[in-house]
Amino acid sequence: MNNIKGILGRIALCTFLAIAGQAAFGQEGAPLESKRALSTVSEKSLADGLYMTCCFLATWNSSSVTVTLNRINNDSFSRTTGSLHLELWAVSTPPARAGSFNGYKLATGPTYDPLSPRTFYSNISFTTSFTPPPNGTYWLVLSLAEYDPADCPASDPWCINSDSFNSDATSTFGPASTPTTAALENPAPGSYQSGIGLISGWSCQGPVTVSVDGSSVTTPYGAPRGDTAGVCGGSNNGFGLLVNYNNFGPGTHTAQLFVNGSPRGNPVSFTVTVPSGEFMSGLSRTVSVANFPSPGRTTTLVWQESQQNFAIQSVFP
Repeated sequence: MNNIKGILGRIALCTFLAIAGQAAFGQEGAPLESKRALSTVSEKSLADGLYMTCCFLATWNSSSVTVTLNRINNDSFSRTTGSLHLELWAVSTPPARAGSFNGYKLATGPTYDPLSPRTFYSNISFTTSFTPPPNGTYWLVLSLAEYDPADCPASDPWCINSDSFNSDATSTFGPASTPTTAALENPAPGSYQSGIGLISGWSCQGPVTVSVDGSSVTTPYGAPRGDTAGVCGGSNNGFGLLVNYNNFGPGTHTAQLFVNGSPRGNPVSFTVTVPSGEFMSGLSRTVSVANFPSPGRTTTLVWQESQQNFAIQSVFP
């Protein structure tokens, strides 16, 4: 611990924050806890003198964290604070300054002696043990806690967030996410299929096969997909195969994408409805759908034998 105690003069409050770190953790992390704000204004509130000033920095590895902070100030002319310490938290939503929040307590710093009126601690720095949160992306909060057995339960006499700073960016804990390099887009998960349609998607590599209910079908690969160039480094990544979904039979089916023989992504479930046999011929029908695609409009559907499905003929008005 390295901190300097001094006499408080006039201070310019600064809220700039910086956060950095590195981590590779398992799923188990710190438990979810709560921190609360003062319910009423008192001598220990931010407005009455106890607060932090710019800036704080946290750097961590798998077992320890180092926190540095510019100053802790007691601007009151009459009140001596209680004992103080700093806590580092991970939260999903950054709280208001000195506000209540729920999150994961990552580290607790050493206890500092009470601050007399118009005094401060400066150049604060400590290294302590570090408990990572569950894998995910979080805002970090540095909370200034004051020992307060009168307002806090016996189980946590440091329960009140007297002041806090939020990080200026989120931090991710756990394994780095692997970018998606292939996707089966049709059939979509939970979709309904009937008649002639596509099995399609994209992949940065080939060859591509799609298994439906365990039966694999080699899918033509290499169609232009300009939207994938940023991920794949080229645009000829599309694949697609025209199929008659009626041939799969009515009911729920499962499709799985394979690239170079390895499964990619999760299996996709879809439902097939077969109106009457594999291919219906000699039929015609026009159907109106009111208030679609918006109230007051009517969409007219016409049967297309070649697609074994209805297509939009017109929308009015």
